[in-house]
Amino acid sequence: MKSKLCIPIIFLALFSIAVSASFEASAQSASIGVCQCSSQSDAITITNTGVFGESFTITETGSAAVYVTTIPETFELEPGKSRQVYRYFNTPCDFSGALELKTAIAAASGEAKEFVQQVNAGICSNIDAITGDYSRTVCPCTPASYNITLANTGFGMETYFIGVNRLSEYTGLTENPVNLNAGQSRVIVATVNPPCEVFGRYELDFTITAAQSNVVATVPVNLNIEPCYGFDVSFGNPVSEDIQPSSVPFVPHTGPYRMCNGEKSAIPFLIKNNAEVSNLFNVKVNSPLASIPASQVYLEPKQEGIMLMQYRPSLSTVGNFTFTVDITSARGLITKTYQVNVESDFCYDANLVMEEENVACCYITTELPLKIENRGSKTADFRISLDAPDYVRVKDDSPRIAAGNSSNATLEIFPQCEKAGEGSLFVNISADGKTDALDYGETELTLVPKDKCFPLEIGSASSVIVDYTQNIIPVSIKNTGSREATYSVSVDQDFANIVDEITLRPGQKEVVGLVTEIGSEIAEGSYPVKVSFSSGDLVYSKDITIKLQENKGFFGSLNNWVRYYSYYLMAGFGVLILSLICLFAYWTLVWRKKRKIKELKKAGLYIEEKKEAKKEVKKKKKPQFNWKIAGIAALAVIILAGASFSVYYFGLLSPIKDFFSIYGYYIIGGIAILAVIIGIIHFKDSAVKLFRKK
Repeated sequence: MKSKLCIPIIFLALFSIAVSASFEASAQSASIGVCQCSSQSDAITITNTGVFGESFTITETGSAAVYVTTIPETFELEPGKSRQVYRYFNTPCDFSGALELKTAIAAASGEAKEFVQQVNAGICSNIDAITGDYSRTVCPCTPASYNITLANTGFGMETYFIGVNRLSEYTGLTENPVNLNAGQSRVIVATVNPPCEVFGRYELDFTITAAQSNVVATVPVNLNIEPCYGFDVSFGNPVSEDIQPSSVPFVPHTGPYRMCNGEKSAIPFLIKNNAEVSNLFNVKVNSPLASIPASQVYLEPKQEGIMLMQYRPSLSTVGNFTFTVDITSARGLITKTYQVNVESDFCYDANLVMEEENVACCYITTELPLKIENRGSKTADFRISLDAPDYVRVKDDSPRIAAGNSSNATLEIFPQCEKAGEGSLFVNISADGKTDALDYGETELTLVPKDKCFPLEIGSASSVIVDYTQNIIPVSIKNTGSREATYSVSVDQDFANIVDEITLRPGQKEVVGLVTEIGSEIAEGSYPVKVSFSSGDLVYSKDITIKLQENKGFFGSLNNWVRYYSYYLMAGFGVLILSLICLFAYWTLVWRKKRKIKELKKAGLYIEEKKEAKKEVKKKKKPQFNWKIAGIAALAVIILAGASFSVYYFGLLSPIKDFFSIYGYYIIGGIAILAVIIGIIHFKDSAVKLFRKK
């Protein structure tokens, strides 16, 4: 007890001595409190009260001196000047209790002063941490922030480290570690931003640890993450796949969708964001028949948006089908799956009928007929599309055809060309753009120069004798071109008339009659008549000289008659010649031989005659002159000469050529049949004898 009373008495004595000496020294307090594991400071003040400058030395002793560092220990002061000298107390963490510290101050002049202080070391807190945000409720993917006020309540500078017990990987701090001087404070913002899949209630403890004193403070907070990213989806009636989502007249749909095979359409669905925050929605369709052009939509809070799902079944897709649509929110990762049921009917089918080969004339319009058959179960507006040169177009490219019916369309071809060429023309049939091609056709297109497209060959006598009665002059025409053509027919004389028009296929030949009815007011003489055949701007003509006589006579009538009936006459002549050939062959090969054998058999000389004939052959005697064969040959020459003269006189060379060009195959076929018949007749007896022997 006496020792405790001595300390303040000695302190007061030292203070009284300092007043009368040449310098003064004072401390802030007679007792110093420090914290374990901390570094604190204390200051003493020295004042030179003398008239001379002085050097001073400070010495620390006592049990507490080992923990004290004085800066500076030696210094100088001018008269009247003062200086603070700092002493730093570095207290170990395992130290506690009271220690003595003696401070001696000696001047170079010999004066000295000393005072004693008590140092008390113990465990003390230098942290004050608090927050006003004890509880937060947020949605997933939304950050939650807490403001933590941190203060240094200790005696010296401190470094603080902040940690959290849960969700540390998703927690960020505006500053960590935090350095604070004694008495300083700072607001630290702690932000917790968990991923979208994290839900539930969390009790978080923010721990603040003082690096020097090892004191730990805890700030507890609550975090409630609610799954609040709800959304609703509804599906609507099908619309055209070409429509923009913003223009869709959305009408809610219930039940299965009724579609047609191959019909391209779009199924709209409306997404409504029920959350208070914006969100991004991803859509996935689980079907090869459907797809989403834009698979994402971003919606603000309480906003709704329309997306389109393209449905493109194949032409063979018929029956009931089910597929699913998954819609997932980016925030919250909430996935909703919707089932879509489709009943697909066989509505669309078509058959295209068109020519496989066609000829088009340069600078002339050619029409190519098409026939479209609707084989589906639904009336449809068909669309005709072309993969063809630009000189090809469709007259009616969208015919409406009832189920089971057909319709005709026409392609107009107007090539502007000078030379011949070849190419392909493709025609596709779809159901008014709702389907892919239901059927297609290809035709090989041959381009022909205008002058070679449908030239006409005209055959007729150059001069014809007529009288004042009605006369018919045959005019043969043949289409020697490469395409069918219709010709307009005209004649330049009033007393003559002819058919108005005629249509000929390539290679086809017809005979038309030029009829003359000449009145008595027209004098006898020769009159030129021009018969013209025109197709488009191409004109083909034939000049005929009409020789008008009051009575054209026997040869004039015969001439006209033969010309008009030339084909019939040639056909009859041909039948006659064939008949004569058959009779001659039969008489020569069969009848004559049979008659001779019959006569030899009656005389019993058939075998001997046969042997003698063989001997004659071996001897190779020269044949004798046969008057019968010579007569037949002479008759044939006379007939041929007369026929040749008739051909020349009646101008039948061109009709004969045309006759054989038209009926040549029939003539060849007839000769072949005749040869077979002769062969059967010739070998009939031999076959019968062979059969009887067997």
